[in-house]
Amino acid sequence: MSDNKKTPEEIVKELGKKIADEVKRAKEEGKEDDALFKEKIERMVKEQLEAAGVKAQQQARKGEFDVGDEDVDEDVEKDVAKAQKIAMQKMLMSERQLKRYHNDRVVEKLVEFQELNDDAYLVGKMLAFKWGIPYQQAVRQTKIFRAINERLKSDEELRKALSTGQSSYGAEWIPTGFSSQLLEAIRLELKVEPMFPSINMPTNPYTMPIQTGKAQGYLIPESTQDDSTRMKTTNAQTGNFTFTAKKFGARMIWSEEMDEDSIVNVLEFAKAELATAIAEARETAILNGDDSATHQDANVTSSYDARKAFKGLRYYGLNCTSTSKLSFSNAAITTAKMRSMRKLAGKYGVNPNNAFWVVSPNGYIQILNLSEVLTADKLPEKFTMMNGVLGAIDGSPIVVSEFLFDNLNASGVYDDTTTDRTSLLYVYKPGFWVGNRLTITLKVKEDVETDQIILIGKVRMAFEDPYNALSEPMSIVGYNVATS
Repeated sequence: MSDNKKTPEEIVKELGKKIADEVKRAKEEGKEDDALFKEKIERMVKEQLEAAGVKAQQQARKGEFDVGDEDVDEDVEKDVAKAQKIAMQKMLMSERQLKRYHNDRVVEKLVEFQELNDDAYLVGKMLAFKWGIPYQQAVRQTKIFRAINERLKSDEELRKALSTGQSSYGAEWIPTGFSSQLLEAIRLELKVEPMFPSINMPTNPYTMPIQTGKAQGYLIPESTQDDSTRMKTTNAQTGNFTFTAKKFGARMIWSEEMDEDSIVNVLEFAKAELATAIAEARETAILNGDDSATHQDANVTSSYDARKAFKGLRYYGLNCTSTSKLSFSNAAITTAKMRSMRKLAGKYGVNPNNAFWVVSPNGYIQILNLSEVLTADKLPEKFTMMNGVLGAIDGSPIVVSEFLFDNLNASGVYDDTTTDRTSLLYVYKPGFWVGNRLTITLKVKEDVETDQIILIGKVRMAFEDPYNALSEPMSIVGYNVATS
């Protein structure tokens, strides 16, 4: 059968085999880096793509071979986009999730690949802005992009795990977002947020059905005749609860003179800074949030302040209609006062496993000095004079947060007048939920006045109280606590 009678599928398959044979032969002869060999392979790939109905063109920059987005057949483009989306979803998984589908060797490869993906995405976004070209065109011109795709071409096991193509020739990998590694880095920075139940929000806003009341049991009389009274029925109360995510972001500034090599040198630092900044914004919002027109703290005035995102734990404690706050009368923390706080929680303070304490660094040192935990006769093997640490009080863990401030007034808020008091919290875990939109987006802008490029990373989350923490004592605040 001559070539002009073969179907495009047969031609593509035949060319793919020829390409694989040429690559194998070149490797055996040590000529895989030879310019003539590369030119020959590019020509063969172009023929293969054209046989499949896809036109090829040369990139304007650096003369690199590329498949032009505008010339791609519509159906082929949709198929490639669909495959890329599926592969990206797999690649975005956390290490824990990956272990459900792959062995340890493959998971290790995928985690390393995620790092390359994140680096390429970050570099590509910044260079696209600097060069004034589309992101996909910019990222294809980076060394990291070439390293990613060379790795895919040489590692069939990795390629199969990502579903990116056949062993002879695979579609190039273009990063379209961050992997789960940056999200995991944010979570590692968090202290208070991980204490609460969380859900992944498929949409924003997201409405989740919840049970708002318990089913009721009744005494059932013995049936003595055919028309005995029916068993009394009961229905658990149910309702809907809506999570509305708010954006949290961080900004990094780069010199206009940056190039790929200079960016790569500080990528790890940049990603760590991005994760830390976003985590700290989320943490302070959960503790100190107040979305009222006038914030409870006098130093929170900017609309960009993370503490204006939603109501936080201190706000719920200070404003609950049930008694949920306790003044320490400008005295130090004592065990008796902490137990009084727990008592205010009522039924929400019975099970210590369902609650936790949040204290400032100053408050934590005060707790270490409590006589009940200070010496071996009171707390054998774990007494604080020897260990210098204490993990729990009354069976509930202690979380130390720098964002529970030590500059509050006698009412438990900041007023810029009295700034020598702190506070502590006793929180019922199931009373609050965290909603996550599992994506981090990047935006780049230019500051022409300083000749700098600004990189902004954003993530969305929600913090909600499904059981109405403004009427139920689920966040107890101890306020007017002395700091010295």
